Amino acid sequence: MSVTPEVSVGIYELKTHLSAVLERVAAGETVTVTRHSTPVAYISPATAGSRSPAEAAASLRSSRALRSLEGTSLRELIDEGRKH
Repeated sequence: MSVTPEVSVGIYELKTHLSAVLERVAAGETVTVTRHSTPVAYISPATAGSRSPAEAAASLRSSRALRSLEGTSLRELIDEGRKH
């Protein structure tokens, strides 16, 4: 099995050659995006199990229906958030 060397692009190069970078990603490569030679993000191919934005939104809506904030004040939520 051969190992593909990691592809790395700077932010400026990514902006100017986005289409070419996305073609490489679509072909199966993972690209590391760097800022001043420091990795800041990875762009990888979508997997077959990836959900479409519409499916993800539907999932969030259905899970939201299972939770209720009824009887909870905004102050309680803020105070709870500050504990963590």
